[in-house]
Amino acid sequence: MPTALQRQEASEQVKLFFSLMQGLKPETEERSFKMLPGELLEQRYLMGMGLAAVGAQRLSDTCERMGMPAALRAALRSGLPEADAVHFGYEQGAGAMRLKVCLEFRQRLNQALAARPASSVPPKAVAGVPTAADMPSMGLPPVLLRLAYTWDEERPDQDAVAEYRGYPDLPVAGLFERLGGLYPASGEPPSLEAAERIINLALRRTKKPLLYQEVSEAGNPRASFDIRLRATELRVADLHPWLVAAGAGYGIAPARFDAFFRQVRERALGHLSGGTDRQGRDFLTVYHAEREPQRSTLPGAGRREPRRTRAGAVGVRVPWKVRQSPGRGGLPLQLCVLPRIN
Repeated sequence: MPTALQRQEASEQVKLFFSLMQGLKPETEERSFKMLPGELLEQRYLMGMGLAAVGAQRLSDTCERMGMPAALRAALRSGLPEADAVHFGYEQGAGAMRLKVCLEFRQRLNQALAARPASSVPPKAVAGVPTAADMPSMGLPPVLLRLAYTWDEERPDQDAVAEYRGYPDLPVAGLFERLGGLYPASGEPPSLEAAERIINLALRRTKKPLLYQEVSEAGNPRASFDIRLRATELRVADLHPWLVAAGAGYGIAPARFDAFFRQVRERALGHLSGGTDRQGRDFLTVYHAEREPQRSTLPGAGRREPRRTRAGAVGVRVPWKVRQSPGRGGLPLQLCVLPRIN
């Protein structure tokens, strides 16, 4: 079972979940850290597996034993027939543990991509640089890919259902257009500043499409993005200058951030999320591998290194940036080099 079970941060409800899932092997495991104004949340965990491996009844019973509010359990049961996978996660905040059970609808994405007309397939880009043909298209209609049911361990009444809507085949112009629409027309929130640079770096590391999702919750101001970056083969260390800048923007003590960053810098990057949380605060979350990659001790093994940006030493070309004007949206810029952040 996950190493999180062996750590003191696991609450009784988290331990109960892992004990009830004993014998099942997660398909994915991720750690993450979230930055907020004045806060750095380090104890965050997410695991996922196929729903068939768990079983709908077993999952429903587990959620009840964990104290999931009755209204959330009813909503979760209604989503089970179409779900393909389930994710479980937790976040230890300043007050209490927040728990999450998330249903994923993988077939919906596959069906959307299979049904697309041939003319909608986006043109290929060279080394991540968008082509002029990217400009007019906004990709396929959004698809509801996940429903996340979250509640506070100490205050179960503070529950919420988050909807994750994916935008398949979204070209670069469309991605930045949608990203800009999540933020006010003025100001430069730390999450947006970091996202622009990290996404531009990701576009130069892979020709594979980056799945962009938007997240909302009824009854609160939540408006955020989530973008998958595993295909880029980036490490957390590659994001260092922009994470340092974001930490400063959030008022996180540099010494504290540096001490934590050293623990995770070698982890493989998973995905990035940010925007406005349910309390109206700007946030940025970096998801990464649960463990550092194992290094072979055989002579000559492990010599091939992924392409990297030396954190704090060089800039990255930024062909795409969110427009700083009313009605903010994606705007192509001349290629430029970001200033060095020491």
